[in-house]
Amino acid sequence: MARPSLSQLRVFVTVAEQGSFSAAAAELGMSQSSLSEAVRSLEKALGRPLLQRQVHGTRLTEAGERVLEHALRTLQAADDLERSLQDGALSGELRLATFRSVGTYLLPPTLARLRLLHPGVSVKVMAVSSDAQAEQLLLLGRADAALTSLPLMGPLIQWPLLNDPYVVLAPVGRGSHPFSFAELSHTPLLLPAPGDTCHLKIAQYLHGHGVDVKAAQHIEEDSVTLGMVQHGLGVSIMSALTAQPLLPGIQVLPLPAPLERALGLSVQASRASLPLLRAFAEIIRDTTNRTFSVPAGQLYPAV
Repeated sequence: MARPSLSQLRVFVTVAEQGSFSAAAAELGMSQSSLSEAVRSLEKALGRPLLQRQVHGTRLTEAGERVLEHALRTLQAADDLERSLQDGALSGELRLATFRSVGTYLLPPTLARLRLLHPGVSVKVMAVSSDAQAEQLLLLGRADAALTSLPLMGPLIQWPLLNDPYVVLAPVGRGSHPFSFAELSHTPLLLPAPGDTCHLKIAQYLHGHGVDVKAAQHIEEDSVTLGMVQHGLGVSIMSALTAQPLLPGIQVLPLPAPLERALGLSVQASRASLPLLRAFAEIIRDTTNRTFSVPAGQLYPAV
């Protein structure tokens, strides 16, 4: 059996991730015929089909699923070999998995600092909807780092960055006195949908304090939730970062008992010593300390 080349594996991974030959060709900047030939050569070398060609794209075969897992690790190891030899000015692509609330407020100042210090580094931000999804991207080698809630599982190095408190968002007409659990039990609640990173944490918190969430509305989009609170349709519980930017007519109030999430940066333990990942970790920790010199919950006071 002939050994697959790195270029063949990279083409195959790109087709698998993009879902079609045309999209993969555009991503790699090569002709579709050259890309198709690379995949055929790989399939011939391995002695079995890896992709099912369909009218609208491609689908991995059972063998393709297994090859994809090993191909990702092989390409990551090859890239890490090059990165480990970088001395001085850093270069290459950093793939970062994160979700909206964290990415919106932690990433921009960090990326600006990264560009200033290491202009040869490009960053690909990969949006995820849950910590589990980010963790999977890390462990499969599809992401170099993840900016999420902590802790994650698996063989990861994790650096805490910030504690983000949960708060109650209520219409200003309700009054500014703090909520009790009894009042929350009789107030229309607008909560994150199942599958959202914060859903389980908030549901367990309320259940543990005797608040029944069966009648709560579960909403996927934070912006929709904020709009409903603004128009007096209920109250919501969100992390302070998720609630930003705060809309007019909404006030931030404390929960009856404290609840917070720890946010941090995670990388595979075997890759934590790579110069690019070390540099990014140092920059984001320093930037976070500078940006959030006050607790996140105080960034947006009650209106």
